[in-house]
Amino acid sequence: MAENPKQAVTKVLTQPKVVVVKPVKKTAKPLVEKKEVTPSKKDEKPVKATAPKSPKPSKPAKVKTVRETITMPAADYDLLMQIKKRCQQDGLKIKKGELLCVGLGLLAKLTPASLAKALQKS
Repeated sequence: MAENPKQAVTKVLTQPKVVVVKPVKKTAKPLVEKKEVTPSKKDEKPVKATAPKSPKPSKPAKVKTVRETITMPAADYDLLMQIKKRCQQDGLKIKKGELLCVGLGLLAKLTPASLAKALQKS
């Protein structure tokens, strides 16, 4: 009978492969010839005298805003809206938040005594 099938498969798989290596031929001439490049008169560009550049003005850093909901008496809100309408009649477009910022700026400029007096009135 024939050989064991497992042995036949093993023999086929374990046979060494023959690799033929061909020697690389060296060429007599280099492929790329190096040439010295000399600048011609046509290639030369006249150098223009330029004034030193002034530094660009820096942009102010963006102010981070905080969104906050506040509660105020209706009378104070009505006063805020009256001031806003008066600004619009004068041609100023202003938001409620901007009005509050202006008011805070004015309060910050007060002396401690004037600030205490203004807070007692409200």
